[in-house]
Amino acid sequence: MDVRNTIDTITKIPCCLCGTLIHTNAANKCISCLSQEFDLKSVIEKGAGGIIYQCRRCRKYDSSKGGNNKSRSYSRYELESQELLSLCLRRIPALQDSNKNLKVIDATWVWTEPNSMRLKIHLTIQAIVESNTKIQQRVMVTFIVKFKLCPDCDRQFTNRTWHAIVQLRQKTSNSSSNHFMPEMVIARSSNIRKHVLRVETSRHGLDFYFRSLVHAQAFTGLISRSTPVKVRSTKKMFSSDVKNNTANYKHTIVLDIVPLCENDLIIIEKNAKGNKMAGRLCLVQKVSKCIQLFDACPSYQCRGTKNDELYEAYVTELNADSYWKYEKSFHVISSQKQLIKFIVLNIETSTTNWSNTTNHDTTHLTNYVLVDVEVVRENDFGKNDIILRCISFLGHLLHVGDFVLGYDLTTLVLKDDSIFNNINIDIPDAVLVEKIISCEKDSQFEGEIGKMQICAKSSASKKRMKRRSKQEKEDAEFEKMIARMGFLDHGNNHSLKEKTQFDK
Repeated sequence: MDVRNTIDTITKIPCCLCGTLIHTNAANKCISCLSQEFDLKSVIEKGAGGIIYQCRRCRKYDSSKGGNNKSRSYSRYELESQELLSLCLRRIPALQDSNKNLKVIDATWVWTEPNSMRLKIHLTIQAIVESNTKIQQRVMVTFIVKFKLCPDCDRQFTNRTWHAIVQLRQKTSNSSSNHFMPEMVIARSSNIRKHVLRVETSRHGLDFYFRSLVHAQAFTGLISRSTPVKVRSTKKMFSSDVKNNTANYKHTIVLDIVPLCENDLIIIEKNAKGNKMAGRLCLVQKVSKCIQLFDACPSYQCRGTKNDELYEAYVTELNADSYWKYEKSFHVISSQKQLIKFIVLNIETSTTNWSNTTNHDTTHLTNYVLVDVEVVRENDFGKNDIILRCISFLGHLLHVGDFVLGYDLTTLVLKDDSIFNNINIDIPDAVLVEKIISCEKDSQFEGEIGKMQICAKSSASKKRMKRRSKQEKEDAEFEKMIARMGFLDHGNNHSLKEKTQFDK
């Protein structure tokens, strides 16, 4: 007989409930009886630990320990992640109570449908009961996900949420606003975008709302460093405390962009002092921090001129201060909407080109060649003998028979013809802007207009459909603009769809 087995048999006692031989313990019960007597699942699920709050808009989870809604902190977690698992375990009050002597041995996720608003976890719990007797059970815990707006999202649905607004404006007479540079700058700066509460459209630009004046000033500085603007600011008091001598203000910052767009044809009067293009007809070649102007009517006497002298004579850069100082001396007479198609009939090349120009920014002027061009309007080709003559810098691109976009100055109608009395040049027949590759008509757009007219039976329905199509076009352009500025990134607090619905 084995002595060891005899000793084990002597030290074991029967369980007081089921009679199974067990080692001596303080409860005199086996593990199975203890597990049936102590239900750890009811202990784990007791209290409000089964509720997880999530923001309906930004999809962040409430990760705070308590307090009111304003002091709560929300964080973004992925489903079935370790961070979300840790958050769920912190929401179980029994595990946070040190007097219950509960210990988590293992925790794993149980897959649930994402739209079920349920989070399930398998927990292996170890507990110490009745004089240091350890029991271990496998428990399934279910958490209910409920919606509660986070402070950032909730602030947008209450009054006086914003304290500063930046109004980006470009007031042009021909309604050809250009926000390319501001859009590009905003798209590159994620730190600025996260402070924007919402974006709204206006007649001449966009409105950006901020929670504090500091964020609005940082946004203003970012835009003014890359775009020619004039900054104006005002403030309005909306509440005050006389006893404490304090007041709350709403600040408005207006950024007026210089109303000049690329390819605009402008006239600069003689009284624009300090500008070498005063009294000239100019073409806007580039819009950035400074505006690059191109002489649209070069003289016939420039043949044989040196390249550097030619550049200095026919190209200039205009900053925002110079424009706003003599704002009334700049007149936009044509914009991109007035561009028409010409056909090149004849080209006479001069001896002057800018291919070797040095010590200057010739990004848009490389290999430009000065030529005399004879063109005819595309609509008049083969119908009459009207030929337009002009001087162009597109000699390195043009050939006889090419199509080119330009402005027809012979048929130009202005509100005030007296502005031509303040210039020093003879107005040419046309100003050529750029060469085009294809001249096909947009038949698809015309087909859509035809279908719209066929579907509309009465005059009232036609007006209604026009208003609807106009509104849909504006909404589509606004969504594209917001997407280009980066407000659709996953790292932002608000999506584009939510922003547009809220703004409307």
